Amino acid sequence: MLRILKYLFGMVLIALAIRLEVNAKVGVASLDIVQSNIGFLLGSDVGLGVFLFSGILLIIALIIRKDLKPLWTAIPLVVVSVLTDLFDPLVLLIFNESLISRIIEFTISLVFMALGAALMIVSKYPPTPYDNLVVTIVEKTGHEISKVRLGLEICFVLLGALLAYIYGNFWESFNVGTFIYAVVTSYLLQFFVKKLERSKNGY
Repeated sequence: MLRILKYLFGMVLIALAIRLEVNAKVGVASLDIVQSNIGFLLGSDVGLGVFLFSGILLIIALIIRKDLKPLWTAIPLVVVSVLTDLFDPLVLLIFNESLISRIIEFTISLVFMALGAALMIVSKYPPTPYDNLVVTIVEKTGHEISKVRLGLEICFVLLGALLAYIYGNFWESFNVGTFIYAVVTSYLLQFFVKKLERSKNGY
């Protein structure tokens, strides 16, 4: 039961983190640049972009693996995409457009994203489509996780920058926050995973 709660809470935190980082407008994570601008270009919101692009990543993993195991990642795909849009009114109610408010918003999103991912990892339940794709590529190619993630991150940044430019919000999507996410998230993720594993083991 505790594992299920960790898994669900992890998805909630990730969805809230995506909404916070997008609304902060100081730069978002490479994957979310793509997802948010897909939603905007289609005349919808971030959630639709999350659903569509994560769905594409899921399909790619299915093709590479040639089995149905990646289908389980549809669970966080649906939950996160729906919750991302549902959190919008709450975020708009709490935060305003001032620079200080946006910095606080972004900082919270950074922590929530790492903590949410850590909770999903320690729960041992299906990961997000992106994380599953990383693992799939590593298993099939034998490359290091860091190199695979770096390659995908570069692809996402380039694609996201193009989409953001087309939509007209380049600097809101691709800014200093993008680089902070790239540098800080992995360290925060490792920190939270270690803390959660230690608490699970009772020390």
